[in-house]
Amino acid sequence: MATNLLSYLAMSDGDAFNVRDRAMFENLGWHLSRLPKDAKVIVWCATVHAVKAPRSNSTDVPMGALIHAALKDRAAAVGFSALSGRFGRPGKPATTLDLASPESLEGRALAGYDSDIHYLDRQQLESFGTIVARALNYRKPEPAAWATLLDGILVLREEQPQR
Repeated sequence: MATNLLSYLAMSDGDAFNVRDRAMFENLGWHLSRLPKDAKVIVWCATVHAVKAPRSNSTDVPMGALIHAALKDRAAAVGFSALSGRFGRPGKPATTLDLASPESLEGRALAGYDSDIHYLDRQQLESFGTIVARALNYRKPEPAAWATLLDGILVLREEQPQR
């Protein structure tokens, strides 16, 4: 708890993302050290924290990159995104998403499908190459070679915030 408090206080130094993600990684290590070696663990977090490599235009090192450096191919990063809908945090008003363009990863993932959700594996992400998506920032879609950041992505037709 003391280590977490120190991490929280260090966030005021202006490097909050890296401090937070390092603390999340260290917390995961603490939990893993108490489990059997062959235990399987799912870490549920925002996609921006799960990616397995830093983005090329950023100095942020996400928790997922630290996990992948430590566990190599024993870890997988699966992200989430949405074609449309709303997102938000408890106690705050929801923000409406603009409909993603048909050329975006979200648009192409759901084109020709009637389902409300579609999973793209790493090979499918590789086939898209560099493509615009909002998986890391719903307010500002960005181009990326998503197969270098994620092993898969679940694309929702319409996201809704929890009530």
